[in-house]
Amino acid sequence: MDHYLAHPAGQFNLSNQNTADVLGDVVFTCADVRFNNTEYDGYALISHYIISLDTTYGQYSLCNGYPSVCVSRQERYVGREAAF
Repeated sequence: MDHYLAHPAGQFNLSNQNTADVLGDVVFTCADVRFNNTEYDGYALISHYIISLDTTYGQYSLCNGYPSVCVSRQERYVGREAAF
């Protein structure tokens, strides 16, 4: 499965980060640039990852920032967010 991650330069760890398909990351990145958040969050790169995953989904955890902070009680399964 193809996933994309916007992130600061030099920080490539996928752990506890929100990833997206190409359209999802384009929407996120365009909004980030449009609202001038890039200075605050430091997102400088978009990386492409090909991953395999367990498709048993749990509660969505909002995970943002470096190092990430996740807001959820779910620790076992990865969550799935609704599209915009």
